[in-house]
Amino acid sequence: MSAGFRLDQGPPFLVPLLFFLAACVFLALAGLYAAWNWQDWPLSRWNLSAVVLTHLLALGYLGFVMLGALTQVAPVAAGARLPGVRLAAWLSHGLLLVGLPLYAWGLHSGHGPGLLAGASAAAGGLAVMTLVGLAGLARGAANPTRQGMLLALSALAATLVLGLVLAGWMGGYWAVPGAAALVDSHAALGLVGWVGLLVLASSYQVVPMLQLTPHYPPWARRWLAPALALVLAAWVGLNLSGAVGWARLLAAVAIALLASYAGLTLDLQRRRRRKRRDVTLDYWRLGLSSLALAVLLAGLVPWLPDPWQTSLELVAGLLFLLGFAAAVVNGMVMKIVPFLAWFHLQAQGACQADGLAGMAGFYPDGAARRQYRLHLAALACLLPSPWWPWLAVPGGLLLAGAGGMLLADILAAVRLFRRHGGCLEAA
Repeated sequence: MSAGFRLDQGPPFLVPLLFFLAACVFLALAGLYAAWNWQDWPLSRWNLSAVVLTHLLALGYLGFVMLGALTQVAPVAAGARLPGVRLAAWLSHGLLLVGLPLYAWGLHSGHGPGLLAGASAAAGGLAVMTLVGLAGLARGAANPTRQGMLLALSALAATLVLGLVLAGWMGGYWAVPGAAALVDSHAALGLVGWVGLLVLASSYQVVPMLQLTPHYPPWARRWLAPALALVLAAWVGLNLSGAVGWARLLAAVAIALLASYAGLTLDLQRRRRRKRRDVTLDYWRLGLSSLALAVLLAGLVPWLPDPWQTSLELVAGLLFLLGFAAAVVNGMVMKIVPFLAWFHLQAQGACQADGLAGMAGFYPDGAARRQYRLHLAALACLLPSPWWPWLAVPGGLLLAGAGGMLLADILAAVRLFRRHGGCLEAA
């Protein structure tokens, strides 16, 4: 265990599980949507289908998993007990389950009221957990994980505000001057601010504890997240004010910070104490390599001619969302679910040792390896899709299969948990 972990602070197993299970469904839906809309792949990121797919992945999959992880990591790693977390989790979960499909349908069909209603419901679900998380973390123990999570939730709050403004604009309810800059700021705050900072903050605890690596150096834990947040905030201000030159300079600084994080984490994993090959480690290596390539492409895109600029923007987005964020999140889920199942059995005094050797029994390596191969094959098909759109069909179907398999594997872990006497609703 990492120093400072407070296992007695965590919520019932059911709380994060609600979000993890819903996330798998949305990952499968994102894959099916990508396959169904394969003819839109040569178009730019401004195409409505690209926007729908982005939100199915960023909110439907990543958002659900990260909210679930927040309910566990904030109390356990940051010493921050979240107030009313059970009620907040059910409310947030319900609003997101209703809002996200309605938003996707409204956006795809051009139905303005549906789009705005869905965006409002989804934003409400995210806002509930954002407020609960900020309230809990404000009283938590001072450490780098808490600091990074506070910054990530602040970025999420800003993302929600801009997202609602853009939803009303796309629904035809009001005009938005400088909409392109607002869209870019919304995307940067959501992807780099919310997703990036939360992964970064969580990795300070998750990587050393679950992968048996050395700890991140003090300078990285203290300064990396605040520096990235400060650069991002300054970039958003410059981008919205039209100072393109300065914004590009700050974008280069953000790229350097993200690349430094990727290189540092890969080096820690190279020096891990446990040398046996592990699927989670493969996911992290895929994710960090994809992050490095994504930020490199993002830095090159503004200097390229238009046909390449449009295509490589999509590739950079896919690398960040699927190659980095979804891969790292998958790797976390494959460790967090067995860890929580084993911990709650121990805490409840219900564990029967017969037939259950340890945490690995809740997520066998063979099942994890199959899911990883599906994810890798889906990414390999989808990355060239801007040039060969027909590849989005097998890529989307493989991604849907990966989501379905992850759902089946988590449910298998839940059945094993209950078979050994565990109670999902017990704290």
